[in-house]
Amino acid sequence: MKPTILQSCLLAFVATVANAQSPSSWSYHVNSQGARSIELSGSISTPSGSKSAQIKFVRSTGPKVYWSFDLAIESVSTIKGFTFDDFEGPDSRASGELLILETIGTPKPTRFSFCPAGGYVSQPKDGFNFSAVRTGPSNPLLNLVRSASQGKGQLSVRLRDFKNPGVFMQATYDLAGSEQAFTQFLASK
Repeated sequence: MKPTILQSCLLAFVATVANAQSPSSWSYHVNSQGARSIELSGSISTPSGSKSAQIKFVRSTGPKVYWSFDLAIESVSTIKGFTFDDFEGPDSRASGELLILETIGTPKPTRFSFCPAGGYVSQPKDGFNFSAVRTGPSNPLLNLVRSASQGKGQLSVRLRDFKNPGVFMQATYDLAGSEQAFTQFLASK
């Protein structure tokens, strides 16, 4: 008997939560232009097994503040079954809400979904970087960062392939102990 879509999603959710990465070390940085970032290195489940990954939230400074999310995955040439080319560049073929970020088990669970643009990069080694940018003082990405800043629950990252909707890359990161990095990141100048 073929599983229903709901059963498949439930199994993927249970597997993701079961594989949540232990309390992690979110690092806070400020670059020479004053842009702030928080970063976390970990791993992500792919169709070809676990790969190193880095997630990063960035907050710019200046007259127009932007907020961005980046997901960098290493060793993408070894990942079979996921079509990275469909996400390359601002005119990529990919469309729809293919990347979903969620806070799970937080006081105010939040979801942000979007179609990322990306590109092949040399750092991380043999990598691909997915990115999304939002502007304004109130936006879904900022709301997700605020939810994550409570230091409770988990941050779930799930990326669906454009050509093969049943193919995913996913990870869940524990938010315990992240309050200080998120507080610095969100603090006004």
